[in-house]
Amino acid sequence: MAHTAHADVETMQERYDPPDVLSCKIDQLVALIRRSKHFVAFTGAGISTSAGIPDFRGPEGKWTLQAQHRQRTGRSTDSICAVPTATHMAIVKLMDEGILKYLISQNCDGLHRRSGVPAGKLSELHGCKYIEYCETCGFSYLRDFHCYRQIPHSRDHFTGRYCIIPGCNGRLMNSTIDFGQDLPERPLKLAFKNSKQADLHLALGSSLTVSPACNMPETTAEKGGALVIVNLQKTPLDDLAKVRIFAKTDDVMRAVMKRLDLEIPTWYLCRRVMLSHEVSVAANCKPWRLVVNGIDWQVPSMPASVFSQVESLVGDQQRTLRQEPFVINGESATLPVTVKLRAFFFGHYREPPVDLSYVINSTASAAMFCLRYDPCGLGVTWQVDPAVPPPLAYWPADVPQCFRRRNTLARMTVERRVLQEAGADAHPSPRMWATLTQATDGGMNFALIGGTARGTITLPQIEAYDIHAKVWVPRVPTAHESESGLPYVAQRRWGHAAVVVPQLSPSTVYLVGGWDNKYQYNDIHTYDLATGRLEKLVVSESNIPEPRAGHTATTLNDSIIVFGGATCEGGKYHYHNDVHALRLRNLAWERLAPTGVPPAPRAQHAAVLVGTSLILIGGYNGTNILGDLHVLNLESMAWEPQPQLKGDAIPAVTGLEPQDFRVFPARPVAVPVTVEDMTFVRVRRMNTAAANAASPQILYYG
Repeated sequence: MAHTAHADVETMQERYDPPDVLSCKIDQLVALIRRSKHFVAFTGAGISTSAGIPDFRGPEGKWTLQAQHRQRTGRSTDSICAVPTATHMAIVKLMDEGILKYLISQNCDGLHRRSGVPAGKLSELHGCKYIEYCETCGFSYLRDFHCYRQIPHSRDHFTGRYCIIPGCNGRLMNSTIDFGQDLPERPLKLAFKNSKQADLHLALGSSLTVSPACNMPETTAEKGGALVIVNLQKTPLDDLAKVRIFAKTDDVMRAVMKRLDLEIPTWYLCRRVMLSHEVSVAANCKPWRLVVNGIDWQVPSMPASVFSQVESLVGDQQRTLRQEPFVINGESATLPVTVKLRAFFFGHYREPPVDLSYVINSTASAAMFCLRYDPCGLGVTWQVDPAVPPPLAYWPADVPQCFRRRNTLARMTVERRVLQEAGADAHPSPRMWATLTQATDGGMNFALIGGTARGTITLPQIEAYDIHAKVWVPRVPTAHESESGLPYVAQRRWGHAAVVVPQLSPSTVYLVGGWDNKYQYNDIHTYDLATGRLEKLVVSESNIPEPRAGHTATTLNDSIIVFGGATCEGGKYHYHNDVHALRLRNLAWERLAPTGVPPAPRAQHAAVLVGTSLILIGGYNGTNILGDLHVLNLESMAWEPQPQLKGDAIPAVTGLEPQDFRVFPARPVAVPVTVEDMTFVRVRRMNTAAANAASPQILYYG
């Protein structure tokens, strides 16, 4: 607003440090970065001026011009077609390297998300012009157009569009914040939390006059951390700054990256597209339905409106769709059928259309394409990565309902196979209490993480199995030098839970809690099988579960569901039957409170998700090995009555002498396979009579 513009010439004046002084200050900043263990950055409108986007309180800023009743005379760029600056891309690289831990921004221009900053490490305090959210269910949508309010300048943020989540139909709201309105709670809390943790806070291109945002760099300084301010004008926090730099942010960040021997990456326009189909095979002439969806590059669970028009060609039949949803219906006497698509973008970067090809076969399936385009280079076409299966745990609402169910098989042959391999590399190192998780680094692999062995046996904490080469390969995780003490690098960790959230990243394994030689933990780490990077995930401390081991973790949409486990208190084991959900979209824990009768507390149980039902099998409670089965309906958030099982029940073992659950008994393993309307769960557990014997049981419910 005009009344927030700088009122005096002294404050409005832009200053520049002499070259020798600037060089000395940048050296000081680089030294602080090298020593930092929790480095946080704070950005304002000044970092986007080199992209052609005007700031607010500079000599030609928006509020300055309004206060002086002047019109802009120079050229400016709409943020929707702006290219991220050197500062934006330097921030991305520092995050990729694990140097920068968190980013707080006052900007609504969307350039941080567009540049590649992970959504989970970014607080956009004042919202984003290109994201709208449902006021009923909270679901978010990314648009490649401005999310204007239906009534301009109104306090009602309604954009005129409605939520597509089935049964919701809530109003979609513009996410930007007006003066006097409360900031979004989660981004605000995470921003303050990281500011309190920070030992270095770098404020870039901000006047630091708007509260409560400006309180965050101040918080770091007041708690003893180093505050560095880079801005051409004076700020109210200059006296708190350890280093105060008067220079353009791009000049400073280029020099910083050069001294750190890091290259500022080239920016590419990135798009993610999912094609999915369903087909009716009952009819003589098989009708089919193909859906074309855009998906956010950073958060694959977020729908993205990136296409203005889609053309399809099937044989000699051509069709043109000019608005979402892009659904193509057809029918064919024989399958497969090839559909050729030409998808047109909104053209903000003069990007050309992209041509894709998709095969409709008799089985419902889907494929995801990752597209890259260099708007500043010489290339005139999109780079299209090979199609990959899309995330299975989440589907946008317009995807046919059959894709939200597991495919059924007409018949199934069950056989036991023993893989006989030659050579030591065909087998992993012997260990107990590790996790085995399916992940991919471009091929199909399994990640064996953590675990312990008796005595002083040294074993790699991470090994990967290449299912095509049929070999186990030790992996040495990499971490930032400030995180060299992480588990799975220098310390053993076992009894943890591991899960992959495919809609976020099919190569990233989330590791929850566990034991080492002394303590239990409730922390979260991520290991990326593709890059080898191991990082500690910074999450909200509110509602965080107790430290524990022997618990289970499953994934539903973009959440990790944790059940049960055990905690050692004063030498005695306390078993849990609580349920927690880690919401990865905002990195916040939530303690769930399902209705109904919960299972008894336990650890070392098995858990598997079938649809929206969490199936819990067996476990151990200190004196009994349990053989029961429980179902938690995560949609209605209720424990269902125990199902009547057919066939032989899992034998329970009661009245045991209390034993250390860390070494007894072994955890059962459950794998779901859908056969028509019956779900089979195979359970394999250690026979208590003989430690080397394994007794597989089969149970099923309809």
